[in-house]
Amino acid sequence: MRRLAILLGAVLGLTTSAGAFARAPEAVKGASTSKHHRSKQRPAAIRLVKRVEPSNRAKACVEKAVIVQAGSEQEKVTLTKCSGEVLPIAIAQLSVLVRPSSARRPSPSIATLSANVGAKNRKLVAPGIRRVSVGLVERLAKVVRRFSKPGATTKIHIVSGYRPRSVESSHASAKAIDFRIEGVKNEAIVAFCKKLDDTGCGFYPNSQFVHIDERDEGAGHVAWIDASRPGEPARYVQDWPLPTEKAAAAVLVSVDEKKARPGLFEEPLDDAGLW
Repeated sequence: MRRLAILLGAVLGLTTSAGAFARAPEAVKGASTSKHHRSKQRPAAIRLVKRVEPSNRAKACVEKAVIVQAGSEQEKVTLTKCSGEVLPIAIAQLSVLVRPSSARRPSPSIATLSANVGAKNRKLVAPGIRRVSVGLVERLAKVVRRFSKPGATTKIHIVSGYRPRSVESSHASAKAIDFRIEGVKNEAIVAFCKKLDDTGCGFYPNSQFVHIDERDEGAGHVAWIDASRPGEPARYVQDWPLPTEKAAAAVLVSVDEKKARPGLFEEPLDDAGLW
């Protein structure tokens, strides 16, 4: 009996060892749990390289917007970036605002129209509405920058823009506008305009506006004064304001009158018989 007990004990011991070996895979499961624990730490590394969404990026610097009034239409327009680069949406907005009276306002949104202003062969932003030139907007932006006032929004009144029938004018190619700036004297605008390279500057004192246009490179400064009133033919003069009636009459005094009335005039005669 004793020998049988010893034999049974030996058998039971082997069974226990076998059970230990049978439970060995549980240790592997434990290792798997440890691996799973490490995988939970991965998102921390992912967060370090998290992609910055476009909405969180710094916005591009742009110049302060201006108010542009054209007839009954009025819009707030941002002309350029701080670098001076013209914004496509500004070209679209101005093209619509300075359109001829024969053209209706287009139904597509300004954003839709501005998507096409960069096309080289596209002259129209909409039927009957020609795209204003980049150079014209650049010049207008320089004028605005010169006369802008802190804490105030510059307001531009458009008198005339794209005129397809003015075949001998820069208006026909949408490179010119007639305008005035609220609170700024036209004389001051013209004086500054004359400092811009390759620019045409027209002063219309009796029509209350200034003309500005883009000229070809190398054209230099081109300026004139048109003293005509609205609806009248052009009447170009060299100076403004004009002399008084008495002084103006004296300018046209002839040599014979000068001789007939000695001592009346103090100025010497010129070769043309006028002084």
